[in-house]
Amino acid sequence: MIPLNKIKIDSLHLVIDADKVKLNYHSTFLREITSINPEGEIVYTTKPTRYKDPDSLAAIEYKYRSFNLNEGPKFELFISSKALGASYFQGLNKDTIKAVFNKVESEGIIEISKEDFLAAQVRDVDFCYDEYLQNTKVKDVVLYCSKLVRPTTRADLGKNVFTKDNNQGIEFGKRNKVGKAYRQRQYLKFYGKALELVCNSTDFYDEYIKPQIETIDVEGNKQTNKFFNLEKLIRIETTIKNKEHFASYGLRIETLREALLLLDDQTLCAGLFNRPINVHMVARRFVKPQLGIQIKPTDKALLIALAALAKDLSLSKVEAIPFLADELYGGLGSSSNVARMRRKLEHLYDHFDRPFALNSSEAQKTIFDDLSFLPHSPTSDA
Repeated sequence: MIPLNKIKIDSLHLVIDADKVKLNYHSTFLREITSINPEGEIVYTTKPTRYKDPDSLAAIEYKYRSFNLNEGPKFELFISSKALGASYFQGLNKDTIKAVFNKVESEGIIEISKEDFLAAQVRDVDFCYDEYLQNTKVKDVVLYCSKLVRPTTRADLGKNVFTKDNNQGIEFGKRNKVGKAYRQRQYLKFYGKALELVCNSTDFYDEYIKPQIETIDVEGNKQTNKFFNLEKLIRIETTIKNKEHFASYGLRIETLREALLLLDDQTLCAGLFNRPINVHMVARRFVKPQLGIQIKPTDKALLIALAALAKDLSLSKVEAIPFLADELYGGLGSSSNVARMRRKLEHLYDHFDRPFALNSSEAQKTIFDDLSFLPHSPTSDA
């Protein structure tokens, strides 16, 4: 039911030339709708260019984009693995994409050939990875990850932590603020998957997931799949925006078919996670402070100055770092000197002023080598 330790696609966005698509009649989608007041006067006329079946928990969203100077009209499809219903945890892959295509046919909004469907441009591809935490809990992973965040004052980076009873996770960066900075702003998220389904996708969970994980044995006792655990089932997710983003990894991925074929190489897929992990987090292990390590008096003075400036500016110490780096050079230092001082201050803060002492780990090669506190888990379907 739940493929663990296997990278899959959770959702994606398809762009298809309008001449490849036949639009079927629909009462609202791309139809002019006129609103009339009691006096019979036309108040406004609208023509909806987006549609998603409001009565379906597993619907596909359709959008029409009219002609512009750079390209002709397009149809866009926003497809989530929820379109698979009970097969949700399988994700979008070569085996399940036929079910998605059949759903497009059954919804009857558009008609498209299988070949043109697979040749559609692919964008906003959410790759994900489900893990069962044997010896720890989602909330602990969130805590650990929050302590590994690289210091930054940029609003489009940094962390956003969720610690409510019905929502536990941490995200790095902003999904829609990547722009062309594919190497530095790639979105990354860790969150409790079972918790999210039960608490925030309740209707979908009740209809498609719950019947699978809660069964009745021959003696009439309720049995629950142990891997669907609100505290232990975690999902790691990252987004690749477009073909240029794929190209930054040395990959030529432009179509749906090519994105699905990429899943055959799980090692390549793991690299899509390792970069944002290394960008957003300091890949280190939590350890006890080592005896005998002393901070230099001059470095101690820098930390004291950082604390004083942060208090004076009503900023956190991390936020105050670039200001202190510039002030130490009296505003006259070269950009390289200021940048070097900023890195030195970040290093001092990271090693001597954080609530946890950290030591550098060895170079990582896989997703969970980066996060050494995560145990190995079952690798088969749970």
